[in-house]
Parts: sequence; C-alpha cells; structure tokens
Amino acid sequence: MTLVELVVSLALMTIIMGASTSIVLVASRALSNETSNVGADALAARQATDRVVDDLTVATAVIEQTAKAVTMTVPDRTGDGVAETIRYAWTGTPGDPLTRSVNGGAAGVVAANVRALNLAYLTKTVGKPPAVTGPEQGWVAHAATAANANTSGLTSTKWSGGSYAPTLPATAVSWTVSRCRVRLAKKATLGTVTVRLRYATSAGVPTGADLATGSLLTTNLVGTTAAWADVTLSPVPALDPAKPVALVLSYAGSATVADVEYDNANADAALAYATSTDAGVSWSSNAGKTLSFYLWGTVTTQDAETLDFQSLPAGQ
Repeated sequence: MTLVELVVSLALMTIIMGASTSIVLVASRALSNETSNVGADALAARQATDRVVDDLTVATAVIEQTAKAVTMTVPDRTGDGVAETIRYAWTGTPGDPLTRSVNGGAAGVVAANVRALNLAYLTKTVGKPPAVTGPEQGWVAHAATAANANTSGLTSTKWSGGSYAPTLPATAVSWTVSRCRVRLAKKATLGTVTVRLRYATSAGVPTGADLATGSLLTTNLVGTTAAWADVTLSPVPALDPAKPVALVLSYAGSATVADVEYDNANADAALAYATSTDAGVSWSSNAGKTLSFYLWGTVTTQDAETLDFQSLPAGQ
C-alpha cells in the first residue's frame, strides 16, 4: 500500500468514525427523550386515574356512565349544604384531553394528550347489608320506692297501663318486646290477668289494637302484698322505632282480681302511666306517675345502602 493510499484510507476512516459517533449521540438523545416522555405520560395517566377513583369513592350517585364520560354527585365541598356534581369527559379523539367540570362550570384538563380511554368500568351495586338483630336486652327496669309505691285495683272495667318511649340507635329498623315483669298484689278473687302490648301516644296513652298478649294466673302471685310476676308475650312483632309502646293490664272478671303497683313520683320522661275506667275504650294520662314494670326485647339495625365501585380493568 502506497503512502498516498494510506493517507486516503485514514481520512475515510476518520469520516466514518465521526459519522458513527454522531449517529450514536443522536440515537441516545432520542432514546432519552422518548423514555422521559413515556415516564411523564405514565405519571399523568396514573394521577388522572387516581383523581377519578378518589371522586368515585365518595360519590353518592352516578348520573351518567359511558365509555367516554362519567357524571356523579359527591357530598358538599363548598360549604353551602348542597351536593356537588362532577363530570369527567373525553371526546374520544386521540390526543384530546380528559377534562373535569364541577357543577356545570368550565372544564379543566385532568390529563393531556389522551390516546385511549374507557370509562365503562365494571361496577356492582351493593344494597343494604343484611339486618342484624342484637341479643335480648332490658328496655325498662322501673320499681317504685316504698315511699312512692301506690296501687290501683284491677277489675273488668278498671285497667292500668304503663308506656315506654325507646331510645334506639340511628340505624334501628325495628325493635321488639318479648317479655315483661309487673308488680301485683293478689286479692281474694282469683282469675287470669291479660297483659297486652299496644302502641302508645306521645302522652303515654295506649292506642290501637293489641300487638302481643300474655296471661298471668293470680294463683301464682306470692301473696296479698305486691310482688313481681313474669309474663311472656306472644307473638313478638317488629315494632316501629319511632313509636312508644304501652303495657296494658286487664281483667275479664267482675270483681277486683289484683292491685297493680305504680310509682307515684316518676321523673323519667320516657315512662308514663295511664288508667281506664271503661275496659280500655278511653284512657286518662297521669302525669308524674308510671307503672312498676320491666320490659325485655331486641333491636334490629341495618346500615344505609352503599354503592361500591370495582377497580378499573387492566389497560383502561
């Protein structure tokens, strides 16, 4: 190889090496830019998805749901006591942004340059969870002190009643009274006392038909002084949580069968005492008094209806 050929060869190699180096630099810069864009796009997509899911998590209703838009109501966020309406939308044209508007106002960009999006995610509606009935509990446990204990004779026309207005959990859907205890004194005449459960008015007066009944034989009473007697009520109906109930003591015979004890100095606003002289046709409320009685039963609660959203399908 001559000296001229060697010089020419070296010159050509220098050009080729320079070109190769330039290509590598350009390629590396392009790769770096592409990687950076992919990362930024992925972050923007994740942030947009999180924002949609965050709003859906607290949504109280979904008004619109399509592949390109979803509209929901969420609890008040402005302090005016009115729920907000939020809408996410995409035109469906690759490159257009995903937008978010509140209460029909101007739409703001949540994610720019959206290439693909599907808001027709899977959902499932979860209704009210099963009602839960708790264990038996005592509703009333009221006994008059010796100084305040009075009695009223129980006859075929003269009846006594004690009412109770329950304080129940906010989630209560019903409650029951399954058994009771009353305080009676046995008289010479023996018979059967009928205990009736009815709804009561706000004044503590029994009203309406019997909800449940039970019977008590006066032969089972301890003696001629007032003593406790237990009575099981049947059936056990589901009671309205908003209504108080009254326990009515009645008798079908002609003579006085027992004396019913009541408290002459009651200060519990949830309790009241009523009497009837015409076999329960009409009642009189007795302020500051109440029957000496116990009530037991259960309460059934049920949480409010909820709407649960599943996660977005992979790739959406």
